[in-house]
Amino acid sequence: MKRRAVGIVRVSRTKGEGIVSPDEQRQRIVDACERDGLKLLEVFEELDVSGGAAALEKRPGLSQAVAKIEAGTADVIVVAYFDRLVRSTVVQAELVTRVEAAGGAILAVDVGHVTNGSAGQWLSGSMLGLVAEYQRRTTAERTEESKRRAIARGVPTFDRIPAGYRKRENGTLEPDPVEAPLMAEAFRMRASGASIQQVREYLNVHGVKGGYTRFQKSLESRIYLGELRFGKYLNTASHEPIIDRLTWERVQARKKVRGSREKSDRLLARLGILRCGTCGAKLVVGQQHSNGKRYDFYRCIPQSDCPQRVTIGADRIESYLTEYLFSLAPVDRPFTMSQEARSDDAGLESELLEAEQELQGYLVLTKAIDPRLAQEGLELRQARVEAAQQAIAESVPALPFAGFEIPEGLEEEFKVLDGGGGLELRGPAIRGLWEKLPVEGKRMVLSRLIESVTVSPGRAPVEERVKVQLRKDES
Repeated sequence: MKRRAVGIVRVSRTKGEGIVSPDEQRQRIVDACERDGLKLLEVFEELDVSGGAAALEKRPGLSQAVAKIEAGTADVIVVAYFDRLVRSTVVQAELVTRVEAAGGAILAVDVGHVTNGSAGQWLSGSMLGLVAEYQRRTTAERTEESKRRAIARGVPTFDRIPAGYRKRENGTLEPDPVEAPLMAEAFRMRASGASIQQVREYLNVHGVKGGYTRFQKSLESRIYLGELRFGKYLNTASHEPIIDRLTWERVQARKKVRGSREKSDRLLARLGILRCGTCGAKLVVGQQHSNGKRYDFYRCIPQSDCPQRVTIGADRIESYLTEYLFSLAPVDRPFTMSQEARSDDAGLESELLEAEQELQGYLVLTKAIDPRLAQEGLELRQARVEAAQQAIAESVPALPFAGFEIPEGLEEEFKVLDGGGGLELRGPAIRGLWEKLPVEGKRMVLSRLIESVTVSPGRAPVEERVKVQLRKDES
């Protein structure tokens, strides 16, 4: 019987020079499996994923491959080149230990098997890992130093030039004679009370195209003050400013503190079970409007540093999980769900109020503080407000079935427990009465059965993108 293999294709970035082609890696994996008599089950692609990730769970494809080895559904992990496998000795140690503990193996086509089997094999693999990590570290150091020098010269380290500027031949910035006056007027409009949408419409009409988010970020950017930044490196006189500092500060003071966000009525909102397959973060509800219609979706939080954010249509994932639920409902015994009452709702509201008051007070004091420090403080306080809002959004009511009236004639199928804190029902009744349950009741059913739902990026069918982890007491 052929041993089963899964491949890993990884590139740190998909654009630029020196890229190891994903197609070439895949072909080497296919050829190696044919040569060694392995049955290649699938190949996981990690695009724009660093081999120097600090933990194995930060490697979505490799994590899935290890899970298959540990589940006994695959036997060998195959990569085209050792440095496509890992560039972190910490992750390498965990990877090899877990795979070999599960009876699996790792094959790098260019160097052979990676194993801790003997002292010599361990030394060889460790030396390869050290060299790979050394190369990654030295490359990072050279890259950071080159960007530090670029900032000092006034040369942007990013590709997209902000509206209002253009590049000179030496790479530095200068005001664009057409767009710069428009951006200056945009700042003045915003400082005088115009909404971001009104600013956007003004710019679009005058030929500076972009969406709401682009211009929202532009109005927050210090590049229009003549500053250029990369991480800790700052050039405060990089290029000619388009606006004066007072106008810029007035625009920043226009930032509105949002109140408590309206709780979403989407089925999976606030459950916390949807996870990004790239970074592991919880997915949150988002929406967009097109042709007068609203489209809801779940996405990786926009504020994260996720290299490949996940987005999936709300209707698609909700329908899939509902059908999945129906397939799990027990048919031979009552199904009971209950939940302890929450006691921290008041505390969450208090934290939000305190955070909003702190931010409002800080806005009043910003003119007396150094602008750079003021902006940093503003971002910290805004982050606290958003964290409090998110905590409230993810809170679950204490009595999800309170007030739920069981349809006449079906009293034998349903029973409300503890004044609305729980529900007892028989499996077949779930499908028949699902739509009659309140949304919080549906959420409890799902949370009672499902631990997590990991959604991978891409456009494949939902059943191929979703991995459901059941709670241990229900699996």
